[in-house]
Amino acid sequence: MNSLLEVVVIHHPEDQQFFAAYTAAVKRAFEYAPADPELSQFKINDPFERIRFTVATTSQEILQRTDEVPVLFIVLVTENLVKSAEHVESLNDLAELIAEDSENGRINALCYSDSGKAMETLPQKLRSLQVRLSAHLGESALVPHVLMLIALNRACKLLSNQGKLTLFLSHAKSDGLFLARAIKSYIDDIKSNEQDLSSWYDAIDIPSGSQWKKELQKAAATSVLIAIRTNAYDLRQACREEFETAVDSCVPILVVDATQGTLTAASPLPYSAMPTVRVVDGNTHRILVSALREHLRLLLMKHAAFERVPLDQRPKLRVWPRLPPDNLFYASVNNNEYWVVPQSSTRDREFIAARDWLEKSKANLKLITLEALSNGGFAQLNSGTTVGTV
Repeated sequence: MNSLLEVVVIHHPEDQQFFAAYTAAVKRAFEYAPADPELSQFKINDPFERIRFTVATTSQEILQRTDEVPVLFIVLVTENLVKSAEHVESLNDLAELIAEDSENGRINALCYSDSGKAMETLPQKLRSLQVRLSAHLGESALVPHVLMLIALNRACKLLSNQGKLTLFLSHAKSDGLFLARAIKSYIDDIKSNEQDLSSWYDAIDIPSGSQWKKELQKAAATSVLIAIRTNAYDLRQACREEFETAVDSCVPILVVDATQGTLTAASPLPYSAMPTVRVVDGNTHRILVSALREHLRLLLMKHAAFERVPLDQRPKLRVWPRLPPDNLFYASVNNNEYWVVPQSSTRDREFIAARDWLEKSKANLKLITLEALSNGGFAQLNSGTTVGTV
């Protein structure tokens, strides 16, 4: 099974112990974590299994690639690295490779160093891709975690090629305000080092005099939605509309469960279909990592789906990060589309019911699993044969 993305961490072999925490943090950002059922509902072939992570410490390893797929290079720069003639030659080759690929957008790099002198020795093309020096990233224990988030954002940019990624903070003002402000503050700290990451916050980002409902819906439909579920969240019509707009628009959603006590009423929103982070007292870093990983998961799914379907023969495919709620199937029966969803170990019954209902209704809308499509399902799909059996 070929990779969908390669992540290569580069450092000098003598700096291995110095950068151990950095390498471990970046690896966690991209690793497949089957032990975390809340964030991975895939039955087989989780997209994160198709990320190839390597550490290159010799000049020969730096440009050694296995598949012609998008690749993110993370260069950890020290005096040892820039004083090694062999490594410098390989870094020059890497800079040329990035320059040649500039129109395709399939290669990206981020460079980090705690030495301004060492960074100045890098080729100009690599220096332009650096993050700020460690003195600007906060206390030393925080730096690996900041690099983790920046690496995730660069990977999302690499696969989407759409520029800035926006995180929409959906919250009830009455009891979600302080957590929303804390998350926004942390995003702003990361944004000072990574301009392509941003947040959308209604009190700040709705222009004066504009139609605020339209602005909310537009932002919810084009961002990664972070739904801060507090006790008042379901009671607020605006919050429900933001959530439902995000679901209808097929954008990644992360639920932050910040409820307290026992909720007495059933929720009208499909929380069970979404990944959830349980946070009552904060850990905003975990929220951002989970949100970016969910966005990356959708991008990987799209690449996995489209790699099997020739562009000139492609029917209208819509790739979903999770199985959509039932009401969307009922509202979309006349859409002449194929909806591609992951095969979920927790929602097999719902998938079968939705697929069978669409078939019995002779709907134009067809449902197919990503796994069926990836296992030769396109030939059946193109011939009109039913696909997506669980």
